[in-house]
Amino acid sequence: MIDLQGRKIAVLMGGPGNERKVSLASGAGVAQALRGLGAEVTEVDVAGPAFVLPAGTEVAFNVIHGTFGEDGQVQRILEARGVRYTGEGVAGSELAIDKIATKQRLLEHGVPTAAFEILRDGAPPTLPLPYVVKAPREGSSVGVFIVRDAGKVADAMREAWQFGRELLVEQFIRGRELTVGIIGEQALPVVEIRPKKDGEFYDFANKYNFLNPQAAGAEHFCPAPLSPAVTRRVQDVALAAGAELVVTRPRIRELAASVELPEIRIRVLRAIENGFEVAFDEGADASASEVRFTPTMPGAYRAEVRIRPRHLRGQFGAFTELADADFVWIYANAIHITK
Repeated sequence: MIDLQGRKIAVLMGGPGNERKVSLASGAGVAQALRGLGAEVTEVDVAGPAFVLPAGTEVAFNVIHGTFGEDGQVQRILEARGVRYTGEGVAGSELAIDKIATKQRLLEHGVPTAAFEILRDGAPPTLPLPYVVKAPREGSSVGVFIVRDAGKVADAMREAWQFGRELLVEQFIRGRELTVGIIGEQALPVVEIRPKKDGEFYDFANKYNFLNPQAAGAEHFCPAPLSPAVTRRVQDVALAAGAELVVTRPRIRELAASVELPEIRIRVLRAIENGFEVAFDEGADASASEVRFTPTMPGAYRAEVRIRPRHLRGQFGAFTELADADFVWIYANAIHITK
């Protein structure tokens, strides 16, 4: 476990979006847990971009739900300020919050997803009933409407269009609601969510019935009562979806961080989509085809860069014996990065 004793952590909570009250509750819980681990915690109620962090903040723990907190906005602000933060980076957040962009990415890579259409500027749905209407850039099922009969279409569309000029409409698939958390390349146990009231789904009210006492709420079953084969299939699909939504590599904050071996020095310049762009001290540039990280301490990682030896040939005689190999790994310890 990471030692948080005395670490200065700002818990970002609230936000300007529809999930503000939920975020304040979540943030209070996170702050309490971090204090229990010995961290020096400041709770920061974020109302917009001009929020102030305490002097000496080492990490911002982002607990802002939905708009502003999960869509790349707060991530971009923190990166501009040079503050490390928890969670996905800017590009990954912008993609994952956008249901339309996510659907398109999943289709491109063969990940199964329900049939859908995109509506703009008040256009009516053309999918056959039943279908699900979704505001594409909200969280916690905000702006989601399941429409089962023609008499409910007009009301659902009127409410949905209040969230913007673009909507996602998906084929309704009757079944069980399953969710899988992903940490790195590991799928966590499958959770089944069952609304307590028949005919309802896991909407905002049922998610947060402490804010909505009239809601019946839901029951969670972990691990979900599934056969081993179905469990593996669900986790495999979740891993595939998660892999396609991770579009950023960790971003080097210290551009002068160097990889040192007895024969050479190499500098990591910047993250690129398929790896890292690196340079040798002599000025010869090369592109790394792969990079992997191992945490060594809070905010520090061992970075391993996989480079074809041809990038080294003619520059460093000590590597001529590797000319016939496919790749060589070059590594650095304690490179400070922001995910």
